[in-house]
Amino acid sequence: MGYENAEIIRLLKLAKNEPELEERKRIYQQIMPLYTADIPMTILFPEVSVLIAHKKIRGLEEYWDPTWFMEYLWIEEE
Repeated sequence: MGYENAEIIRLLKLAKNEPELEERKRIYQQIMPLYTADIPMTILFPEVSVLIAHKKIRGLEEYWDPTWFMEYLWIEEE
């Protein structure tokens, strides 16, 4: 799978190197219409996941996929 748009790549590089938050936001706002116009992919089905955990495990509400962020979870001792 691949996607290439020279203008988007240029703007992403520009945003990556921009230290000012407001300017970075302005650059990202320029990217969105370009990306939307290209519509590089269409998601045909929603990703559904179920997470079951003991009630003592804390930090789960912070992350959509806790398996990637295990170091930020903790066990609450009662």
